[in-house]
Amino acid sequence: MQKFKSCCLYIISVMFLICLFASFETGGFFTYSDKVSLAPDRMFLVYADKADELSEFAGTIIEADDDEEEKKESYTLGDISPYIREYKMKLAYLGLMKHPDSSIFDTPTQQAVKDFQKQNNLEETGLLDSLTMSLLDSVEIAYKLGDTNEEIGDYQSMLGRLGYLEGEYTINTFDELTETALKKYQEEKKLGVTATFSSDTVTSLLNDIAALDSGSVPSDSSSGEVDAE
Repeated sequence: MQKFKSCCLYIISVMFLICLFASFETGGFFTYSDKVSLAPDRMFLVYADKADELSEFAGTIIEADDDEEEKKESYTLGDISPYIREYKMKLAYLGLMKHPDSSIFDTPTQQAVKDFQKQNNLEETGLLDSLTMSLLDSVEIAYKLGDTNEEIGDYQSMLGRLGYLEGEYTINTFDELTETALKKYQEEKKLGVTATFSSDTVTSLLNDIAALDSGSVPSDSSSGEVDAE
């Protein structure tokens, strides 16, 4: 009888410890429940303190649906939104960070926001608050003929991978050859033929490169091959 009681006490103790541990884990999950997406292509858990590491892995796979999401009053570390990607492109245009490869508010984005706020005499919170977003909204991305920037080299590389420029053409300068290739790309993608690397053109390029990397065919794509001289 004594052995039976000891056995029962042991089982009860083990069950209590299991339930206690499970309660801690469940609490931790719900703490980050607002960072979870259950969409088929976005089943990904983003923890704020790991957002910068996850952004490299996630690439352009994690994308919120533009038609389903309303713009928030502010964004912070770990948030995911197509609006965040738009502001990251503008921060990159201003030379404050590299061109975005995801819609995640990661650590480099936070630092770029702080730098932008410092330049504009704002409180350096690192948050995309309403005032910061309002100032960024006034920034128009428009790399044009004659401009020189490392970002232009990245976009030239993308045009090359998509067949609009020959080889690895990354001179970082917007020349006439780049202008011709860009116009052809914009025309075939039914974008406004502005001959500038505008925000909608850059977004289209990034999406096409993401599709190419995943083995898919870029949307509305044609041959895109450079005409032989």
